Formats: sequence, structure tokens, C-alpha cells
Amino acid sequence: MPVSVTSVLERAARDQGSYRDRREGGVVKIDAVLLDIDGVLTVGDEPLPGAVEAVRWLRDERIPFRCVTNTT
Repeated sequence: MPVSVTSVLERAARDQGSYRDRREGGVVKIDAVLLDIDGVLTVGDEPLPGAVEAVRWLRDERIPFRCVTNTT
């Protein structure tokens, strides 16, 4: 079953072991996120399920992010 980018980000935000331990009030602070474009946000020219929502969530939460790729 495919997993949406949004659910991965939300799960990662709850998973204290995935990030450097920078707790504020018991919540792990995410400093920034790097998103691979091909295969994470898109396949070819098509967005993957949850990709748009994930980027929107990052923006709404004011979490800095950058999109990266090794595709030439």
C-alpha cells in the first residue's frame, strides 16, 4: 500500500528518535526538511498522492524546506 508524504511527515514529527533532540515543551522541534523531488514528491510530471498536502502542511507549520534532486 502506498504511503503518502503527508503521513510520513506527520509520523516523523511525532517520532522523537528521527530528529536531533531539541524539545520545546515536550514537542520535538523540526528545524528544516529536505524533500527529494523524483519519487517522493513526483513521478515524472505527476505529483504523488499527498505531495501537495505535505508541502502545504510544511508551509502552514512554517517549517523551512528545500526540494532537492539528483535527477539530471
